[in-house]
Amino acid sequence: MKSVGFLALSVLAGASSSALAVITYPDMNATNVLFQNISEDSTTNPGVPLFGSGTINTAGDTLVLNPANFGATSTNGGPAAATQGTLNVDIQAKPGFFIPAINFAESGDFTILGGGGLGTAVSVTASIQITVSEVNGGAIAPISFSTALNFFPSGGTYNLLEDGQNNVSIWNGNQTYDINSFLAGNGIFGQATRVTVELSNNLTATSEFGTIAFIKKKEVDGSAITVVPAPGAVALLGLGGLVAARRRRA
Repeated sequence: MKSVGFLALSVLAGASSSALAVITYPDMNATNVLFQNISEDSTTNPGVPLFGSGTINTAGDTLVLNPANFGATSTNGGPAAATQGTLNVDIQAKPGFFIPAINFAESGDFTILGGGGLGTAVSVTASIQITVSEVNGGAIAPISFSTALNFFPSGGTYNLLEDGQNNVSIWNGNQTYDINSFLAGNGIFGQATRVTVELSNNLTATSEFGTIAFIKKKEVDGSAITVVPAPGAVALLGLGGLVAARRRRA
């Protein structure tokens, strides 16, 4: 059987809101996987499409999200700002393919201006839960693990005192999680064919008098989830810009 390459994750197209402020999107058909049951919700901005509408990368199995509204701003010592959003998606491998690993990538920019110190700051965090519910095409009792995405530079936290005044910079995070090793560590010797991903992002901004703090996810390729091919089964193509690694079958 062949292994699948899973690509970037961004906002999904065609939103509709429910009474619970959950925004749902159509299923999306990639080369070797299906992205299904795609939805987002927010504790801070209910009913607002933070992740936005996305596309499939035609080079492989990548869901590319393009957040348009995902940001946080605080100015002149005003109220602290926090924006939270959670993206959920089921990934189903097509017959003959697997999901050996998943790559997550995010990017954005931030601005901190003025003469303040630690009180003028911005931050980005992302917690991820991955649940496997099908192995080698057969259902299993769901098994999950949680992790956090690493951000660069400075771990996703920036302030005027440590990062310099009048700073306008880019942040990004990119990390791959080995699903095969996770399964083997739990005594399951096979490859995942259905995986559910929950990605929760938090952006925060605080300011002091006479300062500005702003942080935002990029509007183009701001978030991405990638199914990574198994070693030796595909040719790795490398990263595309600040988005998730893009890979296809050789």
